[in-house]
Amino acid sequence: MKRLGISILVAGLFALAGIATTTASSPHSEIATELRPGACGNGQVVVNAVASIVNNADSGVGGNYWAYDTLLRHYMVWKTGPNEYCAIIRDSGWFKTVAGASPGNTGTIAAGVRGLIRGGYRTTTFTGTWSPQWPTFGYIGKLDYQCDLNGNCPGAPVWRDKYFTGIVGFDLDWWGWFYHAGPRGTWYNAESGNVGDIKN
Repeated sequence: MKRLGISILVAGLFALAGIATTTASSPHSEIATELRPGACGNGQVVVNAVASIVNNADSGVGGNYWAYDTLLRHYMVWKTGPNEYCAIIRDSGWFKTVAGASPGNTGTIAAGVRGLIRGGYRTTTFTGTWSPQWPTFGYIGKLDYQCDLNGNCPGAPVWRDKYFTGIVGFDLDWWGWFYHAGPRGTWYNAESGNVGDIKN
């Protein structure tokens, strides 16, 4: 689970409701569908930029932080109406575990297990005043979140505040991430439910 600085996300990511609606064969299809550009409707692209993220602590359903992520994060924002916007954030990269409870909280995981991540989220339509501080196209730079295992990330910026002021109605319309660790298993953590786990 990604730290996004959104209170509604934190509550949603720890929920296990809806497990029956998600199957192990569907994650890649669901991610591709929900994070396709057309999911934000037709509008003018105002942000199409990427950042490298390091030292991002990843949380599990038990409330623990079970891995550190290194990501390439792709920010895409569309202007869908007067002062109205929709965003899709796509992540790809890898994780390295710390010892403790597994992300799905069905067992334990040793330190040093590596695997791949793919996923992201789509926002609701929100309003705000366009005021970009970050590059709107191209490479934003390297962001060191400096997270600890209590979920404190002093280096993590709130990306939406780098492009807008006076934001109203910002929420998550869909979110999901797929984790693959070879023989240690796969875990799909999404709005539609959780499937699998990564453990010893």
